[in-house]
Amino acid sequence: KVDLDGAAGGTGWRGPWRIETGAAAVRFDPAGLAYGPLSVRGGSLRVHPKHDQDRINLVRDIEGRMGLDETTMWMSYLVRPDTVGIGDVFVVPNDYVFAAVGKNWGQNFALYTSASSVRMEKGRTHLVVARFDFDEGDEAWLWIDPPLDREPKKSEAVQGLRTEIGSGSRVRIQLQGYGQGDYRLDELRLGASW
Repeated sequence: KVDLDGAAGGTGWRGPWRIETGAAAVRFDPAGLAYGPLSVRGGSLRVHPKHDQDRINLVRDIEGRMGLDETTMWMSYLVRPDTVGIGDVFVVPNDYVFAAVGKNWGQNFALYTSASSVRMEKGRTHLVVARFDFDEGDEAWLWIDPPLDREPKKSEAVQGLRTEIGSGSRVRIQLQGYGQGDYRLDELRLGASW
C-alpha cells in the first residue's frame, strides 16, 4: 500500500492529490479495478472513514480550465464498494456540489441530491459516466455501466438535470461517513469527448 501524499500519476493533472479535510483512511492500492475490456493502468484509491461521521475531501488540480460556455466535458470513473455506507461518495468537478456524481445518502447512484433508480452493489465494479454541457444553464447527464462500444445516448441516461456547474480547474472526491462505507475508485478520466 502507498500513502496518498505525493501521488501524482496520470496525464492532464497539475500536481498530486492532496487531503483537504477529513479523518479517514485514504491510500493507494497497487491493485487496480477491472471492468470488461476497459483498458486500466496502475492502482486504485481506497477511502474508508475511521469513525461513523468522518468526512474526507481529496482534491487535485487539472491542467487547463473546464466549464467554459459552449463546451462539453465527459467524466468517468470506476467504483467498487466493499461496504456500502449510508453517507455519500461523490466526484465533484469544479468544486461545485450541484455537479456531484456518485452515490447520495442511501444506496442509489445520484447527480447530487437526485437519486436515480440504480443501486450501488457491494463487491461489484461499476462504471460511472457523466456528461456536462456548459452554456447559459448547464446540463448534466448520468449513466451507470453503459456499453463501452459506443457513446451513450441522453435517452439512455439514468438521470439528467439542469444545474449551474461553473468553471474551474480542480476535481474533488468527497466522502461522508455514516455507515463507514469502504470504496475503491480507479480510472478517473476527464475529457472533451467520449
